[in-house]
Amino acid sequence: MNRIFLMTGVTGLLMGGALTARAEDDVERAKDRIEERAEAAKDRVEKNAKAEKARIDRNAEVAKERVEAGARVRADGTDGDGDSAKTEMKDTWITTKVKAKFLADERVKGLDITVDTNRDGVVTLTGTVPTLAMKLRAAAMAKATEGVRGVDNRLTVRGDLDRR
Repeated sequence: MNRIFLMTGVTGLLMGGALTARAEDDVERAKDRIEERAEAAKDRVEKNAKAEKARIDRNAEVAKERVEAGARVRADGTDGDGDSAKTEMKDTWITTKVKAKFLADERVKGLDITVDTNRDGVVTLTGTVPTLAMKLRAAAMAKATEGVRGVDNRLTVRGDLDRR
């Protein structure tokens, strides 16, 4: 009984249960090519794995540096530029407290007032209010806020705009 086997493009003829010598050589060459391709694929995978590991290690190092920099900010109160992170948080806190006071007061609540706080704790008020009384009230409320060292009242009274 004769059978034809196809192996990776190699034809071997099986006669009486044994492969011919030529077919055996073809099979060995096919095995060698398969092993070579497998080895090349393994090398590519290892190369890609090394490159990916290097990329991950670089990202981890950057993340570690950021965490350490953050720890230094918390430890000494600076952000690396000589600015104080604590001062910046305090300024934001003051601005938030002043805005909260404005929102809690029915007479000032809906007014167009912008609040900024500088490093020295000086609050700057800008925007437009309907009356001089509202301008003075907003300044007094800001001045009465804990941490405020001064108020730069740049609010404009709506009536003053009409006269221009």
